[in-house]
Amino acid sequence: MTILKKLRKVLHCLRNKLFAFTKTKRAGGLLCQSTAQSSKQYRQKNLYRHCSETPLDVFIDCLVKNEKHKLIKSGNPSPEEIEEAWTMLLYEYYDESGTKSYRKLYAINKDILQLEARLMTVGNCIAVLSVHPVTECENILKKMGYKYTFDQGDKEGYAKTIGSIVSKSKTIIVALNMKRAERDAIIKAFGGKDITENDFTNNLVELSRFMKFHIRAQEITVSEYVQMMKSYIKESEQLQQISDKIKK
Repeated sequence: MTILKKLRKVLHCLRNKLFAFTKTKRAGGLLCQSTAQSSKQYRQKNLYRHCSETPLDVFIDCLVKNEKHKLIKSGNPSPEEIEEAWTMLLYEYYDESGTKSYRKLYAINKDILQLEARLMTVGNCIAVLSVHPVTECENILKKMGYKYTFDQGDKEGYAKTIGSIVSKSKTIIVALNMKRAERDAIIKAFGGKDITENDFTNNLVELSRFMKFHIRAQEITVSEYVQMMKSYIKESEQLQQISDKIKK
């Protein structure tokens, strides 16, 4: 009885993961619309998930300190919902930043999270089937492309099938490691270090001089910060070009 209870709990978790994975694959991204419109609207309201609404200080705390709970505006969203909101916000930040490197990093991170979701789902299914044959787990694997025959009456053959799936799933690990290495190479190209709170502080000091008024992280959104940085960088480059011409 205890084993069956545990299996039911694992299966419930797997259903949620497969549903999320299927939506991700169908949409070509990590974040998809909820089937229930009211639920979707609530989730959008109780968490910061867009650069245009998120205060910069909240974004900094999430990025630098990993304090993602600060995305919560109301209610008690699940860790998965918080992570989904953060992923959407971070990728939007990469996209608004506009550099080719950031855009490439956006795409790679999306692939990594898809592969991680797939690997976790396959691993959980295998863990359940290794203990007890469960038709629902078999169907989950089939939907994910593991088109094997699961003969629950043939214990030896069933074990071989599970072994074949384990071997085949190793290709996910290889692909995941390649994507992670590609991501790390891009991050290293940025300077080989993580961005710090001091980096943002220095940028805000420079922006305050540029805009000629004091800019506080808690008073502007992420989108406003990005646009001001773009203007600052553009004008700095123009001034540098003028300076170079004068020197010539």
